[in-house]
Amino acid sequence: MKRYLFLVFLLVLLVWMVGCNLPIVPSPYSVSPTSGARGQTLNVTIHGTNFLEATNVDFSGTDIWVNSFEVISSTEIQANILIYQSAQLGPKDVSVSSPAGTGEGEKLFTVTV
Repeated sequence: MKRYLFLVFLLVLLVWMVGCNLPIVPSPYSVSPTSGARGQTLNVTIHGTNFLEATNVDFSGTDIWVNSFEVISSTEIQANILIYQSAQLGPKDVSVSSPAGTGEGEKLFTVTV
């Protein structure tokens, strides 16, 4: 009888766990193109996971402005960015936010001369 109750408990727990939608934070892992020059406006494709509920896209620092972005799929976002003429050269982190949190890909995009 104890085994039966234990199995029923496990079954109920499993059904409950499957029915729960745990929030999953976005995770960017690459971009294309991987670099852009100062003063340039360009479209950048961000690749990663869990993008469907994305609410914000950001390139680290204050020297790249995200004009707009569109979620293409759960693994792809198209962002239109402006790299300020005064942008600091070098690698930039790319972050994607959703109601579940913010995920960041380190040094995915590089500002060049």
